[in-house]
Amino acid sequence: MTRFLRSFFLVATLCWAAATGAWGQTVSTASELVTAVQTNNANIVLDADILLDYTFLDISNVTVTIDLNGHSIYRQIIGGYLSDGHVIYVHNYATLNLVNSTGTGSIKGGRANNGGGINIGPLCTVNASNVTFQDNTAGEHGGAIWNSGTLTATNCTFTNNSAGDVGAVYNAVVENTYFG
Repeated sequence: MTRFLRSFFLVATLCWAAATGAWGQTVSTASELVTAVQTNNANIVLDADILLDYTFLDISNVTVTIDLNGHSIYRQIIGGYLSDGHVIYVHNYATLNLVNSTGTGSIKGGRANNGGGINIGPLCTVNASNVTFQDNTAGEHGGAIWNSGTLTATNCTFTNNSAGDVGAVYNAVVENTYFG
């Protein structure tokens, strides 16, 4: 199936789910969001802006859909070391479907070495639809997104992201070695 058809079916399915109220859990705090993701609650909708004070949103070995619903997931990192300042870290065979069904939902304020907004690890997938990536910074690559997996961004906006070389999306070439 072509990448276009996969994106079309994903967006159509997510629109159907939003229209029919098929979401699993509504969250309004960082701790509720972290708990929902950790328990592999596949469908999450935000009911408020979420500030991640102390760590990034860790998406590991799960498949999760998050509807920003016109809200933001953000960090407020000022000064200091850039490591682990992502807003979202997708790794360990994870899939994140990040959608925004209403308003202007955003991922913002991340500050990391690579991928201030989202860092996508090898063998991981992020599908983003109608999301704004703003005010993210990377010391080296990908102010908004560092991608060493699979990224599909549909109708996304990149505003005021900066990095040492690429402010929006940096597609890293990662060699996967399989041992038999």
